[in-house]
Amino acid sequence: MIDILFYTIFIFIYYILCIYMYILYDYNKDKFINLKVKKLDKKLKILIINELKFYKEEKLINEENIKKIKNKMNREVNRKYIVNLLKDELLKDKNNVVDFLEKSKLSDEILKVTDKDEFTRVEKIRTIGDFCIKDKDRYLLECCKSQSIYIQINALDSLRQTGNLKSYIIGLRYIIGSDTLINERVLIDNINKYSETNKEINNYLIEEMKNKDVNLNKIIMTHFTSIKYDEAKDEVFNLLNEEFLSKEIKLSCIKYFIRIKYNKSKKLLLNLLFDKEWEVRNLSAIALKNYKNKEVIDSLKKSIKDENWYVRQSSARSLYLLNDDDKNLLDIIKGNDKYASDSILNVLSEENKLDEYILDLKLDENKVKESLELSIS
Repeated sequence: MIDILFYTIFIFIYYILCIYMYILYDYNKDKFINLKVKKLDKKLKILIINELKFYKEEKLINEENIKKIKNKMNREVNRKYIVNLLKDELLKDKNNVVDFLEKSKLSDEILKVTDKDEFTRVEKIRTIGDFCIKDKDRYLLECCKSQSIYIQINALDSLRQTGNLKSYIIGLRYIIGSDTLINERVLIDNINKYSETNKEINNYLIEEMKNKDVNLNKIIMTHFTSIKYDEAKDEVFNLLNEEFLSKEIKLSCIKYFIRIKYNKSKKLLLNLLFDKEWEVRNLSAIALKNYKNKEVIDSLKKSIKDENWYVRQSSARSLYLLNDDDKNLLDIIKGNDKYASDSILNVLSEENKLDEYILDLKLDENKVKESLELSIS
């Protein structure tokens, strides 16, 4: 009995000591790693910096020193240290670091990290992008098919950085066609970022519009609209002119013409001002503010009587912006359609022009304000 009790106590103490040792190690392991890094700091840093400098000046690789670096990178702590060191050097001279890695073939050593979980995979993906490693498109495209949004968006961004336009478009297609609920704005921001450094992407996207992929075309159109890319106007016009067009694409096309004036689109927008969908009518009324002529003003005078409040308000605002003759607005205010009158009064109120129109029309100010409050509520 005593032996059993003694054995149980011994096992209990043993487990407590093991747990304590693990906690102690876990708490101090970063310190141990930092100590190793400090030891590495002097020799490895000098070796890497000297090789980068030698390559920049001579455009040559010292094979013997590169072999030493590769041998050092067999240890994970060394590999991480060198990767972080090279990332710091990227900020000083990116082109030199990228060329050096390509010529020295150190990129394979840099990427020797196991995809054991989502975070290590993303680390590898980002490293490919940071160092513009060119021959990893197939790997990045596979990552674009992932069910993880975190992996997908980092893979697409690395494809952007490596600069292969065809692979980037394929990756974009994979992500849009996947089941992940990725925010469209994230993709649009990434495309916008790409177009800042490489305008050629816009030509690829114009061609991509011809494939009639609704989800991709919505994103492409929003990209063109956000950067005010007027070279796409013919393709957007042709798309908007198609007979059987989805509501989403129709709205995206009209949003484009709100920012890009294109006289050829005026007739289409006038027709869409009386579309069966109120959202289409509303955006068409906004877009027509770009076209100042009698036909547009007459059409807006009709659409200001629309059954939908948003369409009436947008028509009123466009009329106000296009107006050269106060008589056009006064006739609507004094007219028989109370909703149309209130829409114009709302716009005048927003523009702080209400008082002068009240004086011109000799209207009762209290009645006008009461009418505005009712229309807003």
